[in-house]
Amino acid sequence: MFRKSIITLIVSTGALLSGFAAAAQVTEETQSDTRGRVSAEIDRSIAHGLHVQASGEFRMKDSFKSIDRIYTGLGITYKPINWLKLGLGYIWMNIDDGGVWEMRHRVNADATLSYRTGFWKFSLRERLQCTYRPGEMNLYQNPRMELNLRSRAKISYAFPDIPIEPFFAAELRNTLNGTVFNAPAHSSVPGDNVSFNDVYINRLRFEPGISWKIDARNGIDFFVLYDKTFKKKFDADKNGDLKYYKDKDGNVVYNESTGMPLFKIMYRKENLMSFGIGYKYSF
Repeated sequence: MFRKSIITLIVSTGALLSGFAAAAQVTEETQSDTRGRVSAEIDRSIAHGLHVQASGEFRMKDSFKSIDRIYTGLGITYKPINWLKLGLGYIWMNIDDGGVWEMRHRVNADATLSYRTGFWKFSLRERLQCTYRPGEMNLYQNPRMELNLRSRAKISYAFPDIPIEPFFAAELRNTLNGTVFNAPAHSSVPGDNVSFNDVYINRLRFEPGISWKIDARNGIDFFVLYDKTFKKKFDADKNGDLKYYKDKDGNVVYNESTGMPLFKIMYRKENLMSFGIGYKYSF
């Protein structure tokens, strides 16, 4: 899966660059930040293997100086057999976008396979994530309905005599419907040069942490989360045409050999380090 996704990313990126090589200016935007996460969850067992959850999460950014986002979620999980857990969840998202709060809706559907041997536990979770963005937006820059496939592997160790369980998780996230510009400008109908079928890896995540089982109902997770993200970012107008690349003075930049104006394509990269605490109450 990982190898296939890497190949897909290289091929799609190469095709984009080769098509716009003489007509586009590719730039990179890199951001690094230290962030924080605090969450709480209530888990209620309603039948054998069937649970419902309610959760909330608060995130900080800019080295803990400002609010990043607030999540409120509802979910349900079911274990038909001991090594398989199925889940379905909804999250109401409030995100701070440069001082403007943006609301989104997210639905997750996942399946988790687990295996125990001695004090070790191994798990693999596959999650299909659908995020809907209501309100006004440029549909040629981002799809209104964003689809991602998240694959997470996790290993943990339960000490026999103390309620501490260290763990380590690694996650890979694939964009399933990224924006693709087949040409810088449309030919006849607005947007006929744009499609949403790009598939590439847009996030790698590593998470070491410790779970502390306080008692039969209360537990706390302490973790550090490293996110390495990559996103193709296009600056397009309302017709689906890429905007021209401009210098710092706002002047359009032209190709020296052809004399044609350059279009702008941006790759956005992030290196994020988050420190988090998560509380869970089960009954």
